[in-house]
Amino acid sequence: MRTTRTIKVLALSAVVISVCWAGSCFDRDKLVLAEPQATITITQPDGVDDVVGEGDDFATTVLGDPWDMDQPTDVLALHGLPNGVINDGLLSYTVQSNPSEVSLLFYGFVDAMNVGKLGSNYPIDADHYRWLSFRIWQPAGNIQIRWHHAKAFEPWGITGYLSPSPTDGWYTYVVDLKTVSKGRGSWEGQVLGLYIISSAPQGTQVKIDWCRLTADNPFDNSQEIAWSGLSPTGNIVNFYLDADHTGCDGPLIHTELNAEGSGSFTWHQSASGVAAPANVAPGDYYVCAKVNGSFAGRSSGQLTVNYTPIIHFIQPGITSGEDYATTAGNPWDMTDTADVLDVKNGSYSVNDGTLAVTVPGSASDVQVYLNVPTAIDSDRYYYLTYRLWFDYDYDWVDVGQVARVFWGRRSNVETMSTLIYDFPGWQTYTIDLRSTDLVFGPEWNAADWTVFRMDPIANNTGQSVTFYIDDAKLTGDEEADYFADIVWQVSDPDTSVTTMRLYYDTSQSGLDGTHIATLTLTDGQQTNLAMPIAITPPSLEATSELSHTIFIPTVSRNWCEPCTGACYTWSTYDIPAGTYYLYACLDDGYNELCRYSERPLHVSHP
Repeated sequence: MRTTRTIKVLALSAVVISVCWAGSCFDRDKLVLAEPQATITITQPDGVDDVVGEGDDFATTVLGDPWDMDQPTDVLALHGLPNGVINDGLLSYTVQSNPSEVSLLFYGFVDAMNVGKLGSNYPIDADHYRWLSFRIWQPAGNIQIRWHHAKAFEPWGITGYLSPSPTDGWYTYVVDLKTVSKGRGSWEGQVLGLYIISSAPQGTQVKIDWCRLTADNPFDNSQEIAWSGLSPTGNIVNFYLDADHTGCDGPLIHTELNAEGSGSFTWHQSASGVAAPANVAPGDYYVCAKVNGSFAGRSSGQLTVNYTPIIHFIQPGITSGEDYATTAGNPWDMTDTADVLDVKNGSYSVNDGTLAVTVPGSASDVQVYLNVPTAIDSDRYYYLTYRLWFDYDYDWVDVGQVARVFWGRRSNVETMSTLIYDFPGWQTYTIDLRSTDLVFGPEWNAADWTVFRMDPIANNTGQSVTFYIDDAKLTGDEEADYFADIVWQVSDPDTSVTTMRLYYDTSQSGLDGTHIATLTLTDGQQTNLAMPIAITPPSLEATSELSHTIFIPTVSRNWCEPCTGACYTWSTYDIPAGTYYLYACLDDGYNELCRYSERPLHVSHP
C-alpha cells in the first residue's frame, strides 16, 4: 500500500517535499530547497536617444586605425603567431609556443629604418592613455600585458597574471595599467611597444574581438541605466553590455549590491574589471543582468557607443605632391614594362598594374632598377612610397623579409640604405629619403641621381618565392601660391553630419594653430555653399614713369573655382611664405577628434 504523508509549500522561495513509501520516509536532512529564477525588467536604455561617445582611444586618435580587427594592418607584426589570421572582425590564432604574443604596437628596430605604424614613430603617452580593455576568447591558461620604453627589449614592464583567469567563453578585460599588479616596471612616460601575452597549452585556440587603449572616460560621457520588477530583491545584480539578443557575455559595466526592486545608476566610471563607455568598442548594445551569476533579464532597446569620426588628409599627403616619374613622362604604376629598367637575380612580369618578381631558391639579392629617364632632382623629390606583398609565410626569424633602397649616378650605385623590415600582407611603405639611415654613400640631397634601385626582399628561404609591387611613387611636398585644395577622407559609420574646423600650424603638435574655416560635413562631404574665390591684387598708383604702361592682372592667379565634396579650397594669398601642417577637429556631437596632416604644405609667392 502506498501512502503520501505530506506535500508542503513554503513561501515562493523554497519547496519542501516529504514522501513516505510503504511506511518508510526520506531523511529530513536531505530535503531539497529550489530557488526560483530571478527576474528583472531593464527599462533604460529603451533605444531612444541612448547614445554615449567612445572616448579617446590611442589607436583611433593617434594611429587613425582602431584595433577592431577588421583588417590585417591592425596587428602589424604577427610574430609569435605564425598562423595568426584576421578575418570577419576577429584575430584568431593557435598557441604554438608558450607564451604567444599579440603585438598591438611594435616598438621598432635599433639597426633598421622604422617605417609605418610602429611605436618609435607613434609612442604612447602613458600618463594619458592608461586603460587597456580587450574582448578575448581563451579557454585556458593565463594572460599578461607587457610593454617597452625603447627600440629594444629593455627597459620593459609586465603585469602579473590578469584576474580572473581565462575560461571557455568570451570575456572582456578592463585593466588600469597604472595600478594593476606588476611583475616589473611601471606604466609611465613614453611607451613604444605593447603586447598581450597568452600563456596556454600548445594548440589552444584564441580569438580577440577588439582592443582599446584609452584615456579616462570624460565625466559627462554617461548613460542612465534603470530597472524595475527585480524579484527576489536583496541580491547582487551584475549589469553587462551585450551586442546581440542571446546570452549575456559582454563587458561588465556595474555591480549593484543588495539590489532593490527598482532603481538606477549612471554608467560612466571605470574600475578594474568594470568598463566605462570609453572602454567599450563602438557599436549598439543591449543591457542585460545576471543575479547571483544567472541570467535575469535584458533591455528591450539598445544603447549606442558612438564611433569617433576619423579624418585622413589626402592633400597635403604622402603622395599628393608632384611625382617624379609622372613628370618624367611614365609613372611607376606598373602598367607597362617600361616602368622597370631591369631586374637582376629574378624573373619578372608586369600585368594589370602589378609587378611580379619570382626569385629562385639559389638567389637572394634580387634587384629592381626603376626607370629613370632624367636625373632625379633630390631637392624636389624625396618621399618614396610603394606597396609590397610576398607569397611566403611571415617569420620573425630573418628569412629575408627585409628591403633596402639604393641610388647613384652614371650607372653606378653609390649609396645603400639600412634595412627596411617587411611585414605580412599588402603593406604601404613610405620613406623620407632625406633622413634615411645609410650603410654607405652620399646622402640623398647631395646630388641629382640617375640610378634608383629597390631590393624589396632578400630571399633566405632556399626556396623559390614571389613578391609583388603594385605602385611606386617618388614625390615631394605639396606646393601652393594663391590657392591650395585641402582634400580629406572621413570615416564615421554612425553619424552623417559632422562639424569640422580647419587650422594651419607651423608644427605638427600642440593644436595651437590658426583657424582657416569651419565646415559642415554630410557623410564626409562639405555642404557649405561653394562660391568662386577672387583675390584683389594690390593697387598700382600711376607715376610719370608708369603713365604709358598698361598692367593686365593674371586672372588665372587671382580667381579660383573652389573644389567640392571632401575638399576645401583655401586662399593662401595673405599667408606668409613658409611650411605649414594642417589639422582638423571633427565633432559629431558625441566625440571630438583632432588630427594633423602627415605631410606639410609649402606656401610660396614667387
